[in-house]
Amino acid sequence: MKHTITIFALFVLSSTQAQENIDTIFYDASWSKTDIKENIKYYRLATKTEKGFEIVDYYVNGGVHSTGSMSTLDSNFRIGNFKFFNKKGTLESEGNYHQNLKDGLWKTYHDDGKIKWEMNFKEGKLEGKLFSYYSTGIKKREDNYKMDSLIAGECFSKEGENVDYYKFETMPEFPGGDDSLMRYLMYNVKYPSYALENDIQGTVLVRFVVLENGEVTAVEVAKSIDSSIDNEALRVVRLMPKWAPGKQDGEFVPVYFDVPVKFTLVD
Repeated sequence: MKHTITIFALFVLSSTQAQENIDTIFYDASWSKTDIKENIKYYRLATKTEKGFEIVDYYVNGGVHSTGSMSTLDSNFRIGNFKFFNKKGTLESEGNYHQNLKDGLWKTYHDDGKIKWEMNFKEGKLEGKLFSYYSTGIKKREDNYKMDSLIAGECFSKEGENVDYYKFETMPEFPGGDDSLMRYLMYNVKYPSYALENDIQGTVLVRFVVLENGEVTAVEVAKSIDSSIDNEALRVVRLMPKWAPGKQDGEFVPVYFDVPVKFTLVD
């Protein structure tokens, strides 16, 4: 039934496209353009305007993901107000972009519509107050930023009492840190014989998700060099041990991560 509904929805969109000059673009899980059917996770309808494009992004199985405006579709250059929704259709966050950078007040919401985060941006950097709230409405944190640098901050319990401060965001980390990651790649990557024989070298950019439990998943090539080299980079990344997972406002969250894997021939 889901398959039939999806096909019908795309048929209707195709008919509308002919009438309103709407472009349809398909994306994979990391928002890279794709024409491979099984990789499609989102699709975009873009309507031409005087200033650029009005866009509506959809989850491939139905429901709006986001709405907003772009000056060009080639570089996803965001302008003006954007709204983002979860798969249940509930508003997750909203705010303004100026020259493709977050600008002004951005709000993020709990599932019930109550405010979760309020943060201010200037030219894409945190500037001024950042507030966080429990679902009960009680303040969870109050931070003060200057050009992305934390000036001062406080964290609070669900009862409103001060607790030890913790960072708003913590990125995932390979066991032992960046140096250990470099050593892991150095000792585990094997130069493919085809690439050696044909003098192929370069840097493959591998993109993946570090889950809440630290597992590495959804591994894919974001920047390709050659299939032999690409496949070796994918193999090594897929064999990685668990990472220390990322955190956001004290909670473990899945995080997209990019790792460059360099293949160099030495005379």
